[in-house]
Amino acid sequence: MKRYRILLFDFDTRINVLVKLEEICHSNPTLQLQHQIDQITFELRIYYGEKGFEQKLQNLKEIGGKQFSIIAYHNVLLGQIRESFINGYYYPALTAACALGERILNHLVLDLRELYNNTDDYEKVKDKKSFSNWDMMIKTLTSWNILLPNVIEKFETLKTLRHKSIHFNQNLINDLRAYSLQSITLIQKILFEQFSAFGNQPWFITSIPGEIYLKKEWENNPFIAKYYIPNSALVGHKHKILNVMPLSIEDLVDYGDEVISDEKFSNFRRNQN
Repeated sequence: MKRYRILLFDFDTRINVLVKLEEICHSNPTLQLQHQIDQITFELRIYYGEKGFEQKLQNLKEIGGKQFSIIAYHNVLLGQIRESFINGYYYPALTAACALGERILNHLVLDLRELYNNTDDYEKVKDKKSFSNWDMMIKTLTSWNILLPNVIEKFETLKTLRHKSIHFNQNLINDLRAYSLQSITLIQKILFEQFSAFGNQPWFITSIPGEIYLKKEWENNPFIAKYYIPNSALVGHKHKILNVMPLSIEDLVDYGDEVISDEKFSNFRRNQN
């Protein structure tokens, strides 16, 4: 009867809200809208500092907000990459984004390989403590059906950008900001698609407004079990969120042992709300 509900995630979409408010205010200016814009801008100015703030704000607008992502090793590292780019440290941001791409591939292979020890690809990865061969890691994770198709494409693009940036390139300095922006855009899309807390990923029940649950058939998937279950709570359709920070849930109903479909759970939950 119960399903895992995604409840732990990281995000910061203030810049997206600011851009949207500015667009609305441009065509239909009001004092209320301008006050909201000024308030968000003031908060960002305090956080990022007065020196060079206009460029910092432009950099932030270009990389966008931190979209909803489950909590894992990547959250803090992505935050540092974003801070570097926003403050104009484009080379550290570029190299770190490429390094994080490689780290994600390593984590996925190392964290999950023992659960695929009956596959041909396991023999290639069973002994090493780390990997630098992107092609091998992408191929292995693809054969294990871990990476989403769009994520595979973005890893391939990031791999090419990494080679152009990390290996000596005389002209890198001329393209530094552009390469840095491209690398951050790619790594954010990889994270926000593969580790998203909301969206149309195949493992989500998406028919309950404002709430995301894992489909029953995906609960034992190695990737989901490793990364999503720890960020979720197993709840019935009558549960209530009493408090967010710290998280407190009320779910006192005895739902019994009946096995129901995701569609039926969704119907029960929507009617409950």
